[in-house]
Amino acid sequence: MPKIELFLLSADELRAEIRTVRSLGPGDGLRVRFRPHGRGVWVTTIMPRERFSGEIRHWMEQILAEYLGGPVIDYQLSLGESEQARLHFYVAPVD
Repeated sequence: MPKIELFLLSADELRAEIRTVRSLGPGDGLRVRFRPHGRGVWVTTIMPRERFSGEIRHWMEQILAEYLGGPVIDYQLSLGESEQARLHFYVAPVD
């Protein structure tokens, strides 16, 4: 998770996030969570690692930018040793 997002979560929200990540198995589909922050939105996606690719990330960025009405300002990828790929996007809607 991006450090800034960790500091924005309450202890209960952080526990719920950890439970969600740990409960997903390798065959589970895509999970997406939206969290408003300031004028933008943090978007967390979790998917099976074998389904992740650079093309998928670009596709997600395009969909999120269109859906939320603004560009993806930042993203972080976490592959680690788990069977999941976790992407964290920050989208800033344009007025």
